[in-house]
Amino acid sequence: GRHFVLPYFEQVEVRQCVQIPPGKIGVVTSKVGKEPSGSRILAEDDEKGIWRRVLTPGSHRLNPYGYTVEIQDAVVITPGYVGFVTGKLGTPTTNRFSRAGEQGAREQILQPGIYYINPYELRVMAVEVGINQVTFAPPGGEPFARSTVAADAVDLFFEEGQTKAQRAPRAAPVARQVGKSSMNWLYDSRSREQKEEADRIIASNVQRQIAQQGVSEVKSVRDEKAKQKTAPDAITFPSSDAFIISLDATIEWELLPAYVPEVMVEFGDVTAIEDKIIIPQSQSIGRLQGSTFKAKDFLLGEHREQFQAVFRNTLSSICREKNVVIHSAFIRNIMLPESLLTPIRERYISVEKEKTAKIQEVTRKSAAQLQREKSLIVQRRQEVEAQTLALVNLVQADQNLIAEQMDATTRKLVAEKQVEIAQLDAARAVALGEAQADVKRMQGEAEAQGFALKVKAFGDAQSYTRYQVARLLPADLRVNIVHTGDGTLWTDLEKTAGTVSAGTILSGKQQPPPRPAAK
Repeated sequence: GRHFVLPYFEQVEVRQCVQIPPGKIGVVTSKVGKEPSGSRILAEDDEKGIWRRVLTPGSHRLNPYGYTVEIQDAVVITPGYVGFVTGKLGTPTTNRFSRAGEQGAREQILQPGIYYINPYELRVMAVEVGINQVTFAPPGGEPFARSTVAADAVDLFFEEGQTKAQRAPRAAPVARQVGKSSMNWLYDSRSREQKEEADRIIASNVQRQIAQQGVSEVKSVRDEKAKQKTAPDAITFPSSDAFIISLDATIEWELLPAYVPEVMVEFGDVTAIEDKIIIPQSQSIGRLQGSTFKAKDFLLGEHREQFQAVFRNTLSSICREKNVVIHSAFIRNIMLPESLLTPIRERYISVEKEKTAKIQEVTRKSAAQLQREKSLIVQRRQEVEAQTLALVNLVQADQNLIAEQMDATTRKLVAEKQVEIAQLDAARAVALGEAQADVKRMQGEAEAQGFALKVKAFGDAQSYTRYQVARLLPADLRVNIVHTGDGTLWTDLEKTAGTVSAGTILSGKQQPPPRPAAK
């Protein structure tokens, strides 16, 4: 900013601010202030000495003549690890774990992430967690390097910039292993392109997540000593019948984050778990339990599974007391003396040959029985076909008989119905004849009664006849009275009506007037 200072009395010196880069912390040593009370080593912000509070990444304005800043690395816990915290200042604790202000191991652990912790107050050790694997060297074979799943994951996370040739030396010891952990088998089953793409994505995601928290570069914290260790020797012990037995095993174990403080206080290092618990106990259990079995028992499935179960359960029980989880303890190869294997092998071969001969005999008997069964099947099929054909014919005959019976019954019913119809027609004809005769009779009677009434009305039949004759005469009838002379009617007709009229009268036929309807 802008400051108004009188240069005759005050001098101004411009210095840069204290810059703490990402992934670093600043440890401040104060040259001014009051003295810390008591025997405290770390001072508060208003006291002289090394501050308990550290500077986080960023810009800080501190007077360089009153304060000095020492830049150190922040505590970075990478995936697959937890932070084991140990107090460096304070009074020594009298308990198993220390509290704030005491020296000793802390019960609380740090999960993966970035922590800004004063290195003069607390010491943080990155402890590997997750599934680890111990593989004993095979009997008579070259030793195999031990590997851990978490260490391999760390290399994948923070070696994105390396080329394939640079990663090859690291991957070579792992490739020589015979056993594979339960988390690596899926990774190894993929193609080369898929592996490279998965490595790139995993490393990119992890670096991006850590970079978002203010860290630009983080180095791998894998223990280099674990890479250089070779697998322990094969477990060798005498059997109950004095034969030397050698075997190798693959043990997968896991240190849970909750048990890290207990294990670190007791053993001091994760690799000590293998050197002080897993390897010695595996060899001890193999010798103690293996010496109770005969040499040939390791060839038989039942006894071998029994030894495998005893070995796994005993090792799991012992490691559980030490807060170590055993996921699997698999015995892979068992080396027996050739002097023992030869007679046992020959005996088992002879037994298997005998079993094979018996099975072949059973097979031949089964083949003969099969042939007989096939012949019986053919015979039975023919019998069934003949019976089926007979049943079909019988059913067909029954169907034909039923059809003929139904046809005859139908014809009989039709004839009976036709007879009934003829009878009904005859009855109808009789009834119609009688009705028509009655109608005609009644009509005749009605007409006779009508004539009788008409005759009665005129008084007698002759009057009625004259009425009928008069009714039939035309309306324009003229009556001429002609007096004839000596001749006949025909000779005098011409004189009266003329020749033409006479001819017309004689030749023409005059239509009678219409007859009135009967009343």
